[in-house]
Amino acid sequence: MRNFAYLGALDRVRKDIVNQVSLQVRKWGMQGHTQDEWMAILKEELAEFVCNVVVAKKDGYDEMIHVAAVATAWLVDIKLSKEEQK
Repeated sequence: MRNFAYLGALDRVRKDIVNQVSLQVRKWGMQGHTQDEWMAILKEELAEFVCNVVVAKKDGYDEMIHVAAVATAWLVDIKLSKEEQK
């Protein structure tokens, strides 16, 4: 039974990440950055997560979704760059 609960939660988390990536694309357009720029963006989001959890004593779910969304966007950028090189 726990496996079904895990898989259901995994699906909901995946949907939250995809929704956040979609919001970012609508807000800023398709993102294409250098590795250094992506690292800076990801570090900023991770710092916000840490502040949310450590300082504000919140669960950090929303901020971690932002971290995952930035990481996902970075992965998409890498994938598209590789495909363009072919």
